[in-house]
Amino acid sequence: MYKLVCCLTHFLMCVCNVYFIKLTCLLYLFNVCVCKAAEKALKAAQFAVDAVTSFSHDLVTLAASLEDPELRRLAQKLQKIVGNSNKLYNPDPIDFVVIPHDEYSREMACDAVMCAVDVLERVKEFVELRDSS
Repeated sequence: MYKLVCCLTHFLMCVCNVYFIKLTCLLYLFNVCVCKAAEKALKAAQFAVDAVTSFSHDLVTLAASLEDPELRRLAQKLQKIVGNSNKLYNPDPIDFVVIPHDEYSREMACDAVMCAVDVLERVKEFVELRDSS
C-alpha cells in the first residue's frame, strides 16, 4: 500500500513538471490528473481499512468513509478548487459554458497541486498508522 501511495506521489510530481512547461491548454488535463491522484490515494486508504473501495470519483464521498477528519477537510478543499469531479471525468458541453482554460487558472492549478500533495502525504501517514497497529 505504501508503494502505491509513493507511486501516486511520483505521478503527481511528473504532472507538475509537465504543467510548468506553460502550455496553458493543459490546465484542464492537469486538474484531472491532480484529482485522479488524490482519488486513487483515497481509494488506497479505503482499501487499507477493509479491502473494499468505492466506485465514486467524488473526493468528499471517498474521504467520508475514512475515520480521518484531516483527510475529509483536505478532500473538501481540493474538490472546492477543481469543482465537480464528475465534470472532470465526463465533460459535457452543457457544463462547460466556457473553455477549460478560462475556467481554471494557473493559481487554481498550483493550489490544487499543493492540496493533492497534502492528501497524498496524509494518506501515507494514515496507511502507515493502520499497518503499524
